[in-house]
Amino acid sequence: MARPQKKNLLIEPRPGDLTHAEGTVVTELGLVPVAWKREAAAFTIAFSVPPGATATLRVPPPGPNPQLSLNGKPAVARPTGRYLELDVSAGKHIGVVTSTP
Repeated sequence: MARPQKKNLLIEPRPGDLTHAEGTVVTELGLVPVAWKREAAAFTIAFSVPPGATATLRVPPPGPNPQLSLNGKPAVARPTGRYLELDVSAGKHIGVVTSTP
């Protein structure tokens, strides 16, 4: 079996009408647990990136003037269409996107 060459995952929740979801995604790089919750002015996501891999996180902002924090620290995300995008390393992460009017 060939090993994957690119060790980058895309984590891109698409909430639709849901307010939360939780599960484990089976990838070529290993299991990736993901849980997210959407509230009026915040979107919170918890996930793990397998050792030796990286991930691109794309999260929907909950409203105007979004601010992203990762693991309790401010993070600079790239706006990409209707998402905010951030590159993350291996390990457990918690991201929070808040919005102010």
